[in-house]
Amino acid sequence: LRRMGHAVEIHEAGPYAGGMMRFGIPKYRLPRDVLDAEINRIIDMGVEVKLKTRVGVDVPMQDVEKQHDAVLFAIGCKSGRALPVPGADAPNCITGVAFLEAFNQGRLKAVSGRVVVIGGGPAGYTAAIRSAQLGFKTACVDDWRAASGEPALGGTCLNAGCIPSKALLESSEFYAQARDQGPGRGLKFTQLSLDLAPMMAHKDKVVSDLTRGIATLFKANGVTWIPGRGKLLPKNQIEITGATATQVEAEHVILASGSTPVNFKNAPFDGQRIVDSQGALEFKEVPR
Repeated sequence: LRRMGHAVEIHEAGPYAGGMMRFGIPKYRLPRDVLDAEINRIIDMGVEVKLKTRVGVDVPMQDVEKQHDAVLFAIGCKSGRALPVPGADAPNCITGVAFLEAFNQGRLKAVSGRVVVIGGGPAGYTAAIRSAQLGFKTACVDDWRAASGEPALGGTCLNAGCIPSKALLESSEFYAQARDQGPGRGLKFTQLSLDLAPMMAHKDKVVSDLTRGIATLFKANGVTWIPGRGKLLPKNQIEITGATATQVEAEHVILASGSTPVNFKNAPFDGQRIVDSQGALEFKEVPR
Protein backbone atom coordinates (compact mmCIF):
# COMPACT_ATOMS: atom_id res chain seq x y z
CA LEU A 1 0.00 0.00 0.00
CA ARG A 2 2.84 2.41 0.79
CA ARG A 3 4.43 1.73 -2.59
CA MET A 4 1.12 2.67 -4.20
CA GLY A 5 1.29 6.05 -2.47
CA HIS A 6 -1.06 5.45 0.45
CA ALA A 7 -0.34 6.76 3.93
CA VAL A 8 -0.22 3.67 6.14
CA GLU A 9 -0.57 3.42 9.91
CA ILE A 10 -0.21 0.16 11.85
CA HIS A 11 -1.66 -0.42 15.32
CA GLU A 12 0.12 -3.23 17.18
CA ALA A 13 -0.99 -4.48 20.60
CA GLY A 14 2.42 -5.89 21.52
CA PRO A 15 5.60 -4.09 22.56
CA TYR A 16 7.31 -5.04 19.28
CA ALA A 17 6.21 -5.46 15.69
CA GLY A 18 6.43 -8.86 14.05
CA GLY A 19 3.50 -10.78 15.49
CA MET A 20 3.87 -14.55 15.41
CA MET A 21 7.12 -14.24 13.48
CA ARG A 22 8.60 -12.75 16.65
CA PHE A 23 6.60 -14.45 19.39
CA GLY A 24 5.81 -17.79 17.75
CA ILE A 25 8.85 -18.69 15.66
CA PRO A 26 12.06 -19.32 17.66
CA LYS A 27 15.25 -17.40 16.93
CA TYR A 28 17.03 -20.45 15.50
CA ARG A 29 14.45 -20.59 12.71
CA LEU A 30 14.10 -16.84 12.16
CA PRO A 31 17.04 -14.76 13.47
CA ARG A 32 15.79 -11.58 15.09
CA ASP A 33 18.29 -9.37 13.26
CA VAL A 34 16.79 -10.56 9.95
CA LEU A 35 13.24 -9.92 11.19
CA ASP A 36 14.17 -6.48 12.55
CA ALA A 37 15.86 -5.54 9.28
CA GLU A 38 12.70 -6.40 7.33
CA ILE A 39 10.49 -4.45 9.73
CA ASN A 40 12.82 -1.42 9.65
CA ARG A 41 12.83 -1.55 5.85
CA ILE A 42 9.04 -1.19 5.89
CA ILE A 43 9.15 1.60 8.48
CA ASP A 44 11.78 3.46 6.45
CA MET A 45 9.31 3.58 3.56
CA GLY A 46 7.17 5.89 5.69
CA VAL A 47 4.87 3.41 7.40
CA GLU A 48 3.93 4.57 10.92
CA VAL A 49 3.82 1.86 13.59
CA LYS A 50 2.05 2.48 16.91
CA LEU A 51 3.06 -0.16 19.46
CA LYS A 52 1.17 -1.16 22.61
CA THR A 53 -2.02 0.06 20.98
CA ARG A 54 -5.18 -2.04 21.04
CA VAL A 55 -7.96 -0.89 18.74
CA GLY A 56 -11.13 -0.71 20.78
CA VAL A 57 -9.19 -0.38 24.03
CA ASP A 58 -6.42 2.19 23.72
CA VAL A 59 -7.98 3.90 20.72
CA PRO A 60 -11.73 3.83 19.93
CA MET A 61 -12.73 2.04 16.75
CA GLN A 62 -14.85 5.06 15.82
CA ASP A 63 -11.73 7.27 15.81
CA VAL A 64 -9.87 4.81 13.60
CA GLU A 65 -12.72 4.80 11.10
CA LYS A 66 -12.98 8.59 11.08
CA GLN A 67 -9.26 9.18 10.60
CA HIS A 68 -8.72 6.66 7.80
CA ASP A 69 -10.28 5.90 4.44
CA ALA A 70 -9.97 2.14 4.90
CA VAL A 71 -9.19 -0.29 7.72
CA LEU A 72 -7.55 -3.70 7.24
CA PHE A 73 -7.72 -6.20 10.09
CA ALA A 74 -4.69 -8.53 10.10
CA ILE A 75 -4.77 -9.81 13.67
CA GLY A 76 -3.22 -13.17 12.80
CA CYS A 77 -3.86 -16.64 14.24
CA LYS A 78 -2.20 -16.39 17.62
CA SER A 79 -4.70 -18.55 19.53
CA GLY A 80 -4.00 -22.26 19.67
CA ARG A 81 -6.77 -24.83 19.34
CA ALA A 82 -7.39 -27.09 22.34
CA LEU A 83 -8.47 -30.68 21.82
CA PRO A 84 -12.27 -31.12 22.06
CA VAL A 85 -11.95 -33.68 24.87
CA PRO A 86 -12.48 -33.61 28.63
CA GLY A 87 -9.32 -32.56 30.46
CA ALA A 88 -7.84 -30.53 27.62
CA ASP A 89 -8.22 -27.39 29.74
CA ALA A 90 -6.08 -28.75 32.59
CA PRO A 91 -3.40 -26.36 33.94
CA ASN A 92 -0.57 -28.57 32.65
CA CYS A 93 -2.11 -28.89 29.18
CA ILE A 94 -1.34 -25.93 26.90
CA THR A 95 -1.34 -25.25 23.19
CA GLY A 96 1.84 -25.17 21.15
CA VAL A 97 1.20 -21.54 20.24
CA ALA A 98 0.94 -20.56 23.93
CA PHE A 99 4.14 -22.45 24.78
CA LEU A 100 6.16 -20.81 22.00
CA GLU A 101 4.78 -17.36 22.80
CA ALA A 102 5.71 -17.72 26.48
CA PHE A 103 9.25 -18.75 25.58
CA ASN A 104 9.82 -16.01 23.01
CA GLN A 105 8.49 -13.39 25.41
CA GLY A 106 10.99 -14.53 28.04
CA ARG A 107 8.34 -15.87 30.41
CA LEU A 108 9.56 -19.46 30.14
CA LYS A 109 13.07 -20.44 31.24
CA ALA A 110 14.85 -23.75 31.77
CA VAL A 111 12.62 -26.35 33.47
CA SER A 112 12.60 -30.04 34.28
CA GLY A 113 10.15 -32.89 33.88
CA ARG A 114 8.61 -34.68 30.93
CA VAL A 115 6.65 -33.09 28.10
CA VAL A 116 4.53 -34.81 25.49
CA VAL A 117 3.67 -32.80 22.39
CA ILE A 118 0.60 -34.04 20.51
CA GLY A 119 1.03 -33.01 16.88
CA GLY A 120 4.11 -32.87 14.65
CA GLY A 121 3.32 -29.87 12.44
CA PRO A 122 5.14 -26.51 12.47
CA ALA A 123 3.87 -25.59 15.95
CA GLY A 124 4.30 -29.11 17.33
CA TYR A 125 7.78 -29.96 16.13
CA THR A 126 9.06 -26.47 16.91
CA ALA A 127 7.63 -26.68 20.45
CA ALA A 128 9.10 -30.15 20.90
CA ILE A 129 12.60 -29.07 19.86
CA ARG A 130 12.51 -25.96 22.03
CA SER A 131 11.13 -27.97 24.94
CA ALA A 132 14.05 -30.39 24.72
CA GLN A 133 16.51 -27.52 24.51
CA LEU A 134 15.03 -26.13 27.74
CA GLY A 135 15.75 -29.36 29.59
CA PHE A 136 12.46 -31.24 29.30
CA LYS A 137 12.49 -34.93 28.50
CA THR A 138 10.36 -34.56 25.38
CA ALA A 139 8.31 -36.83 23.14
CA CYS A 140 6.26 -35.87 20.10
CA VAL A 141 3.22 -37.90 19.05
CA ASP A 142 1.92 -37.58 15.50
CA ASP A 143 -0.03 -39.90 13.19
CA TRP A 144 0.61 -38.34 9.76
CA ARG A 145 1.36 -40.90 7.04
CA ALA A 146 3.13 -40.18 3.79
CA ALA A 147 1.80 -41.47 0.48
CA SER A 148 4.07 -44.51 0.96
CA GLY A 149 2.32 -45.30 4.23
CA GLU A 150 5.39 -44.46 6.29
CA PRO A 151 5.09 -42.09 9.28
CA ALA A 152 6.11 -38.51 8.50
CA LEU A 153 6.62 -35.38 10.54
CA GLY A 154 5.66 -31.88 9.43
CA GLY A 155 1.87 -32.03 9.58
CA THR A 156 -0.33 -30.41 6.97
CA CYS A 157 2.10 -27.58 6.20
CA LEU A 158 5.01 -29.73 5.09
CA ASN A 159 3.06 -32.67 3.67
CA ALA A 160 -0.11 -31.24 2.13
CA GLY A 161 -0.03 -27.47 2.44
CA CYS A 162 2.58 -24.75 2.21
CA ILE A 163 5.64 -26.72 1.12
CA PRO A 164 4.20 -28.91 -1.68
CA SER A 165 2.15 -25.95 -2.93
CA LYS A 166 5.24 -23.77 -3.16
CA ALA A 167 7.20 -26.55 -4.88
CA LEU A 168 4.51 -26.86 -7.57
CA LEU A 169 4.20 -23.08 -7.86
CA GLU A 170 7.95 -22.73 -8.39
CA SER A 171 7.91 -25.36 -11.16
CA SER A 172 4.91 -23.66 -12.77
CA GLU A 173 6.72 -20.32 -12.68
CA PHE A 174 9.74 -21.85 -14.42
CA TYR A 175 7.43 -23.09 -17.18
CA ALA A 176 5.68 -19.72 -17.52
CA GLN A 177 8.97 -17.82 -17.63
CA ALA A 178 10.36 -20.10 -20.32
CA ARG A 179 7.18 -19.74 -22.37
CA ASP A 180 6.61 -16.01 -21.94
CA GLN A 181 10.09 -14.56 -21.47
CA GLY A 182 12.34 -17.08 -23.18
CA PRO A 183 12.00 -15.79 -26.78
CA GLY A 184 12.76 -12.23 -25.70
CA ARG A 185 15.99 -13.42 -24.11
CA GLY A 186 17.18 -15.47 -27.02
CA LEU A 187 15.85 -18.82 -25.82
CA LYS A 188 14.05 -20.86 -28.48
CA PHE A 189 12.14 -24.07 -27.84
CA THR A 190 11.00 -26.43 -30.58
CA GLN A 191 8.07 -27.56 -28.45
CA LEU A 192 7.73 -26.46 -24.85
CA SER A 193 5.44 -28.77 -22.90
CA LEU A 194 4.56 -29.61 -19.31
CA ASP A 195 5.12 -33.12 -17.98
CA LEU A 196 3.13 -33.35 -14.73
CA ALA A 197 4.58 -36.63 -13.45
CA PRO A 198 8.19 -35.37 -13.00
CA MET A 199 6.82 -32.13 -11.54
CA MET A 200 4.91 -34.12 -8.94
CA ALA A 201 7.95 -36.30 -8.29
CA HIS A 202 10.04 -33.19 -7.62
CA LYS A 203 7.34 -31.94 -5.22
CA ASP A 204 7.37 -35.26 -3.37
CA LYS A 205 11.17 -35.17 -3.08
CA VAL A 206 11.11 -31.66 -1.62
CA VAL A 207 8.53 -32.78 0.95
CA SER A 208 10.45 -35.95 1.78
CA ASP A 209 13.75 -34.12 2.25
CA LEU A 210 12.20 -31.59 4.62
CA THR A 211 10.23 -34.08 6.70
CA ARG A 212 13.35 -36.23 7.10
CA GLY A 213 15.15 -33.08 8.15
CA ILE A 214 12.74 -32.66 11.07
CA ALA A 215 13.45 -36.23 12.18
CA THR A 216 17.16 -35.38 12.10
CA LEU A 217 16.53 -32.29 14.26
CA PHE A 218 14.58 -34.44 16.71
CA LYS A 219 17.47 -36.85 17.00
CA ALA A 220 20.02 -34.06 17.40
CA ASN A 221 17.98 -32.42 20.18
CA GLY A 222 16.95 -35.59 21.99
CA VAL A 223 13.25 -35.53 21.08
CA THR A 224 11.55 -38.93 20.98
CA TRP A 225 9.24 -39.30 17.99
CA ILE A 226 6.28 -41.65 18.60
CA PRO A 227 4.14 -42.30 15.49
CA GLY A 228 0.50 -42.68 16.52
CA ARG A 229 -2.45 -40.87 18.05
CA GLY A 230 -2.44 -39.48 21.58
CA LYS A 231 -5.37 -39.69 24.01
CA LEU A 232 -5.41 -37.83 27.33
CA LEU A 233 -6.11 -40.03 30.37
CA PRO A 234 -6.40 -39.23 34.09
CA LYS A 235 -3.34 -38.86 36.33
CA ASN A 236 -1.03 -37.36 33.68
CA GLN A 237 -1.26 -40.43 31.46
CA ILE A 238 -1.33 -40.32 27.63
CA GLU A 239 -2.46 -43.36 25.69
CA ILE A 240 -0.75 -43.70 22.32
CA THR A 241 -2.21 -45.93 19.63
CA GLY A 242 -0.20 -46.73 16.52
CA ALA A 243 1.68 -49.79 15.35
CA THR A 244 1.61 -50.76 19.02
CA ALA A 245 -0.40 -49.34 21.92
CA THR A 246 1.41 -47.82 24.86
CA GLN A 247 1.00 -45.33 27.69
CA VAL A 248 3.39 -42.60 28.78
CA GLU A 249 3.33 -40.22 31.71
CA ALA A 250 3.99 -36.50 31.37
CA GLU A 251 3.91 -33.55 33.75
CA HIS A 252 3.08 -31.27 30.83
CA VAL A 253 1.17 -31.74 27.57
CA ILE A 254 1.41 -29.39 24.59
CA LEU A 255 -1.52 -29.61 22.17
CA ALA A 256 -0.62 -28.85 18.56
CA SER A 257 -3.09 -31.04 16.72
CA GLY A 258 -3.34 -28.78 13.68
CA SER A 259 -6.28 -28.57 11.31
CA THR A 260 -8.30 -30.71 8.92
CA PRO A 261 -10.27 -29.76 5.79
CA VAL A 262 -13.99 -29.09 6.25
CA ASN A 263 -16.22 -31.42 4.26
CA PHE A 264 -19.40 -29.60 3.17
CA LYS A 265 -22.58 -31.65 3.48
CA ASN A 266 -23.98 -30.49 0.13
CA ALA A 267 -20.67 -30.82 -1.71
CA PRO A 268 -18.69 -33.69 -0.15
CA PHE A 269 -15.22 -34.60 -1.34
CA ASP A 270 -15.36 -37.17 -4.13
CA GLY A 271 -11.67 -37.23 -5.04
CA GLN A 272 -12.44 -36.20 -8.63
CA ARG A 273 -14.24 -32.87 -9.09
CA ILE A 274 -14.36 -31.90 -5.42
CA VAL A 275 -11.14 -32.45 -3.49
CA ASP A 276 -9.55 -31.26 -0.28
CA SER A 277 -6.21 -29.46 -0.08
CA GLN A 278 -4.26 -32.71 -0.16
CA GLY A 279 -6.19 -34.04 -3.12
CA ALA A 280 -5.46 -30.84 -5.04
CA LEU A 281 -1.75 -31.64 -4.73
CA GLU A 282 -2.07 -35.17 -6.11
CA PHE A 283 -3.77 -34.72 -9.49
CA LYS A 284 -2.57 -37.10 -12.20
CA GLU A 285 -3.25 -34.56 -14.94
CA VAL A 286 -3.52 -30.80 -15.16
CA PRO A 287 -7.10 -29.74 -14.28
CA ARG A 288 -9.08 -27.99 -17.01
